[in-house]
Amino acid sequence: MRTFTQRLYGNIAIVFVGALAIFALNMSLPPLVRYHSLTGWILMACVGFLVLFNARKKVPVLPLLPAATWLQMHIYVGLFAAAVFAMHAGLHYPYGLFNQILWWFFVALTLSGVAGIGGERLIAKHLRDRGEAVLFDRITAFRVRLADETEELARRSAVELGSPLLVDFYCGRIAPFMAKTRNFWRHLLAIRTPTDRLSRQMHELERYLNPRGRQTLHEIEERVQAKDNLDHQYALGSVMRLWLFLHIPLAYGFLLLIGVHIVLVYAFGGF
Repeated sequence: MRTFTQRLYGNIAIVFVGALAIFALNMSLPPLVRYHSLTGWILMACVGFLVLFNARKKVPVLPLLPAATWLQMHIYVGLFAAAVFAMHAGLHYPYGLFNQILWWFFVALTLSGVAGIGGERLIAKHLRDRGEAVLFDRITAFRVRLADETEELARRSAVELGSPLLVDFYCGRIAPFMAKTRNFWRHLLAIRTPTDRLSRQMHELERYLNPRGRQTLHEIEERVQAKDNLDHQYALGSVMRLWLFLHIPLAYGFLLLIGVHIVLVYAFGGF
């Protein structure tokens, strides 16, 4: 089985050889075909394929290739499309407003893709730093369940211990923390001060509780830590999704502009 590095270099080599073959073929063609047909249609096909990746994610139940395979193809076809775009548009800044808009759209699309993939790789390494990774769409359901379990423990303590001490602490400090996602920006900056402060307060409360009360408090603390881990994953997962709100509209917008570009080229013979 090939290692990740071997696969990476192998895939980059395939992209390079493919781009080199297109460049050689392109240079062998007459100028009109070279600049208005071959690379343009190849670029159109590449962008159409790249847009299909978003459609593939919306229908995961279909018997298609795994999403991880699609992602790999998306990355390397994107690199290939960048090389084809350089051949088609040239390495100079284009003339004409419409061509400049097309150029900026593709540059923004490419940069957002590179930044997004790089950011996802970096963030994914930290998703399991604090507890088992949870699917982003299920984080809210897990948080609600932890909040319900914590509330039940607090209610039970009031009956079993005959003291409102733990319930008062729960209502004042723990319930607001469990009610919704907290410390979004602090999680992004790896700052745990609020949660550490809450943990210290729970440890200070132990001295006023009997063994049974301390056991209940420990169970509550476990859920507080689990909920904090979910908040951590929610913050990182939100950032991972945020770049798509820029990347996907750029992709569809660029595909639409390519269509307009093709109509103008064949209608008026270029710019």
